[in-house]
Amino acid sequence: MAWLDRSEYGEVKDAQDLALTTYWYAESREIEERLWANEGTEAGKEGFDVTLAAARLLGQDVATLIGDERLAELRDRWPGDERLLVKAFKPVDTIPWTTDAGRTREIIRALTRGLIEFD
Repeated sequence: MAWLDRSEYGEVKDAQDLALTTYWYAESREIEERLWANEGTEAGKEGFDVTLAAARLLGQDVATLIGDERLAELRDRWPGDERLLVKAFKPVDTIPWTTDAGRTREIIRALTRGLIEFD
């Protein structure tokens, strides 16, 4: 929600935080185990692309944590200005991250699928 609120005023720090969290998910041994549990069910939802699957799982975990009311509010507004989000969705410079806007868009859309398709 912070991204949605502040991005309206051109503030993009929250996009960097989202990217960093997504990176941590993609690099986490615990998340990797969750992705490959049950014959790779979660990983398979994103074509066995670990980064996309981790982003999707992050979206699902956010949906679980914030509850139905906040999730409905988030779903109504997410992702906000997608072009700005794609442009700003980069963790700090010391983290290896894609510079390809198309790949960044794929990651954001996987995160979105986790938020939207969560029940």
